[in-house]
Amino acid sequence: MNLIKQWMYGLVFLSLSTAPAFSQEYEAVEEPYGREVSQNVSHTPAEVLDPDEFHFGVWINYQQQFGVLNDKFITIGGPSFGFNLGKHFLIGGGIYSTSFNLLDSRGNENSLFYGGGIIGVRWNPNSPVVFRTQALIGAAAFDELRNDGNTDRITSFIIVPEVAFDIKIFGYFYLSLSASYKYIADLPQEFSKMQGLGALTGNVSLGFSF
Repeated sequence: MNLIKQWMYGLVFLSLSTAPAFSQEYEAVEEPYGREVSQNVSHTPAEVLDPDEFHFGVWINYQQQFGVLNDKFITIGGPSFGFNLGKHFLIGGGIYSTSFNLLDSRGNENSLFYGGGIIGVRWNPNSPVVFRTQALIGAAAFDELRNDGNTDRITSFIIVPEVAFDIKIFGYFYLSLSASYKYIADLPQEFSKMQGLGALTGNVSLGFSF
């Protein structure tokens, strides 16, 4: 009987003596778990935003513009390229020039060249038809080839806002229909109508974006 009591007392003593050790082990396990939870609720950019928001893609296209300048039909064309940042934003640049020289009333040939940086926003980017707004900010150059063979050049500041519909054809390729307006500071007289209706052009573009 005494042997049984001693054995029971031994079990109680053993359980009491080992209780702190089990508590410390539980706390050691709980502590890193607590830190892990606190990291999850810290809302780092990678955790808060959808992974698609960090999409980094490329776009490139060729645009042909159609309009009227000084009562004459005019076409302006050129490439643009840049990057898609997330789902909605784009940044890049473009260069454009008149497809042929225009004769003014004095028989001089005039041409327009412009380029700059492009920033824009794409709406409903996952739709078959994407609405896009953007603006080009840069510089324009006017070249005038005179009858005597000399050439004059005038440079100016230019802003070209544009609204467009990008229609997905297949895969990453698309066809764009857009309208743009050119605001050009310090226009030479030969291009004075550019600030009127001549500043508006209808545009068609082909390109790809991913």
